Formats: sequence, C-alpha cells, structure tokens
Amino acid sequence: MNQKTKKVTSSSSAVRRKVSKKSKALTEKPKPKTVKKRTPPTQPSVIPTPAPLLVNRIPIIPIPKRRHRMNNTIPELVWPVDREVDEEELDHHEGPMRLDYDAMVMLANLPPLAEEILSRNAALPIKTRSSGEYTLVLDLDETLVHCSLNYLDNSNMVFPVDFQGMTYQVYVRIRPFLRTFLTRMSKVFEIIVFTASKKCYANKLCDILDPQKTIIKHRLFREHCVCVYGNYVKDLSILGRDMTKTIILDNAIQSFAYQLNNGVPIESWFHDRNDTELLKLCSFFETIPAEGRDVREILHHRYRLRDHIPFYSIIHQQEGPGQLPLFLPIPRMDAPPVQEDVNQTNEQLITQVAQKPAQVAQG
Repeated sequence: MNQKTKKVTSSSSAVRRKVSKKSKALTEKPKPKTVKKRTPPTQPSVIPTPAPLLVNRIPIIPIPKRRHRMNNTIPELVWPVDREVDEEELDHHEGPMRLDYDAMVMLANLPPLAEEILSRNAALPIKTRSSGEYTLVLDLDETLVHCSLNYLDNSNMVFPVDFQGMTYQVYVRIRPFLRTFLTRMSKVFEIIVFTASKKCYANKLCDILDPQKTIIKHRLFREHCVCVYGNYVKDLSILGRDMTKTIILDNAIQSFAYQLNNGVPIESWFHDRNDTELLKLCSFFETIPAEGRDVREILHHRYRLRDHIPFYSIIHQQEGPGQLPLFLPIPRMDAPPVQEDVNQTNEQLITQVAQKPAQVAQG
C-alpha cells in the first residue's frame, strides 16, 4: 500500500512539474537571439610577405584605372577695347585685294555635287519667329578670330581643348570690332557659325564668344562640309534656308563655291589691330533686309566673283598649274564696275596671257 501511494504521488508531482514548465514557457517572453557582428578583416598597411611555397610568385596588386576628366570649364573672355572710328569716313567694303589663284582655278573646274549630297536632309531645325528673316552664315578662323596652338603675342585669351586623349592650349586673337559686329548683326539676321574646324574646338570657342547663347543660333562643323579637291566646301543647301535671304561671310572663296553669289569674301585677318573690315560690313549688311531684294543680285553686283572665273580658267590652261604667282591682283575701282567694264578688263588680261607664249618663242 505504501509503495502504491509513493508511485501515485511521484507521478502526480511529475505532472505538476510539466504543467508548471509549460505555464512558465507561455508566460515568459522569448529572449531575442543575439547575432554576433562579423568584423571585416583589417587590411594590412604593408604588403604581406609571400608564403614559403610562393616565394617565386609576385603578388598581384590591383591598380585603379585613371579616369580622364574632360575640362568643361569655359573661360571668360575679356573683350578688347576697339578704337573709335567714324563709320561715315570708311570706304565701302570691296572684299580682299587679292584672290587665291588655286581657289579660282578650283572654281573654274568645280564638279557638280553628287546626288547623295543633294538629297541630304537639312541639318538645322525650322527657323523660328524669334530669328531674323534673313540668315547670316559666319566662318570662324581668319574671319572672326585667329587661333593657334603655338604661343601668340598679344593674344586675348587662352583656352584648353581635349582631343584624342590630349589637352591642347589654344591661343586666340579677336578681330577688331567683332563684338560690335555680332551685336548689331544679331538684331537683323539669324546668325549661324559654319566652320571647317573640328567640333571639339569650334564649339568651345563659340561658347566663349557667346556664353549666353543669345547671338549664335546654330553651329555647323567639319562633318557638315563637302570635300572637293582637298578643300572643305560649305554647301549652304544643308542649312534648309531660303537662298534668296542667306549670306555667307568667309575669307576663303572656295568655301562657298557652290553658292558663289551668296558669298561675301573678306580679307584674312591675323594680327592687324587697325583692321576695320567687320565695321565696314555692319552698315552694308544692315541695309540688305530693308531692300527686300534677292541677296544674290546685291552681292553679285558688288563683288562679281563669278565674272573672274573665265579669266583664271584660261590662265590655268595656258600656263599650267604652279607656273603663276599664288595670288593675282583684282582690278579695283571706286564704284562697283558694270558688266561691260569687267568683260573688257578680262579680255585685256586674256590677250596678254595669249601673247606671252609667242613672245617667249620669238625670244
């Protein structure tokens, strides 16, 4: 009897212990599990020595790649102070005193544009109402500025250009009265810069000349030119503008070979601080929109570039290339010559060239 009672009491006490453990487990809040943070291994400041088995092996240390940073900072241009000039006392603009012989021979033998060039889409968007009714296309080098990679005395500024992984310093001289010219022309014309230079250089130069982008509306570069006989020709049809209201100003006549009557030739500029060519053109260009005529008629009447081509063509046939001076003078007159005067001058020069071989044979 006692043994039975002991078994019952022991079993009941075991049951009570189990119940108490369950109740404690239900009442007590579970303890959060502690997660040990792994500390990253510290990198030794000194390269560890190789193991004995790797004595002949050189440890490879990764070298970070250097990124080439493009210099996008635009230096501020300090415009030169132009001297005071009375525009009424200036002569009319008549273009350069001499024409490039090779350029005129090229014009005399100019091939027609290929069909793929003629079928190109316009590179510029449609003109907006805020732009001028007439378009003025401007060249950069030797027309508005003179730039060089070599040091230039009296340069107005220097700016860097990144090209093919190299940084070049470009020295710039500003042509006299350029600021006046750009300011006055932007009120009358839609200004477009069309240059045969590289985009990386010309784009930055335009940003310097017009940092607010209020004067130069569009920019075209070398990739928009057509290469003819080694010359970069600016075919104006790529503009998508009305040719009766488009003018191009360039120091190289061959640059506008396919639209010769739209061009205004200007003397190449390098360093002359007394130059007034841009100031002469201000008053002339401002009168063109007021006339309301085809600009090709106005420019042909004043410069008559196409009238000189037959003369240079005959000289080239008589003498052959390389036999004449690089530059030949243009007959100059106070007033724009009429067609009969130009034809008479050309006939006299052609006669002189034709008589020269006979004189050499007699001598």
